[in-house]
Amino acid sequence: MNGTVSGSREGNSIWTVPKVGRGVLTLRFDVEAEHLSVIRRILGDVLEWWGIDPDVQERLVTAVNELLSNVLEHTEPDLNGCHIAELRIQLVPGGISAVVGDRDDRVPAPRPVSSLAEAGRGLTLVRALVDEMNVTRRLSGKDIWVFVAA
Repeated sequence: MNGTVSGSREGNSIWTVPKVGRGVLTLRFDVEAEHLSVIRRILGDVLEWWGIDPDVQERLVTAVNELLSNVLEHTEPDLNGCHIAELRIQLVPGGISAVVGDRDDRVPAPRPVSSLAEAGRGLTLVRALVDEMNVTRRLSGKDIWVFVAA
């Protein structure tokens, strides 16, 4: 199943270029808080289609959701006001990997938070959910890679 969806929102470009096949899902889109639930559903449905264990699905979907939330929260929008992210999910030997790329080259770092704080625990949560995590800087941004054993 391959396809292209594009459109506009009040003059801002919003677009996704989904590429879905057995073992690979690639999306590029404007991250918007109100659409994170749609991304979670798409990801969950694809992982179910691939036959991934429900526990692994939940861990990966939650980690990816947190990484996409960080794109929205911590990156500057482009000239159109968009927070563009690239998401690639892939079956790999021993599990499943996810890469979330954005246009901000700052490497995320956990920060100390008080026990009553409502935010600031995202990276700690991601690290607790996944088996491996790494960050790679690119010429125009960074990729955060996670792996969950399956």
